[in-house]
Amino acid sequence: MLHHHAPPLIDRHEVTKYLPHREPMIMVDRLIGIVDGVTIGEFLVRPGNPFVTEWGDLLLGGAVEHMAQAAGLGQAYQWEAEAGPRDASQTGAGQFGFIVNIKSLQYKRLPRMGERIRTEARTITSNGSHSTVAFSCWIKNDEIITCTMGLMAPEEIN
Repeated sequence: MLHHHAPPLIDRHEVTKYLPHREPMIMVDRLIGIVDGVTIGEFLVRPGNPFVTEWGDLLLGGAVEHMAQAAGLGQAYQWEAEAGPRDASQTGAGQFGFIVNIKSLQYKRLPRMGERIRTEARTITSNGSHSTVAFSCWIKNDEIITCTMGLMAPEEIN
């Protein structure tokens, strides 16, 4: 797990400036940083989230959505640095993409209510609007989920 101790680049109240998601579908609270090309995002599992079971576990689909949003938030932050601000909260046109495929998904357990999941996303390949990204999710110092995803971004933002 990468360690990053600076203030987050993006807090929860700023996420909608970068992503088109709205509550209750926002699955990333903060962009912690981008370290050596690795995007680090976090999400606190809260009550009322549609991906949380009655027993307080985050469904695997919620964890996958969190991973994709963490990667998307990091990418949108980098695009803004290159091309200037694009406030999705005003335009409704945030930086968004789509999950194309999921490979090699492995998990020890799922995050639980009150736990903060920390995700590291490393781009393996990028070809135009398609990227292959390796993910690693942690609760404290315990790696709980790994996978590789293919992500597609709309042509007009590349």
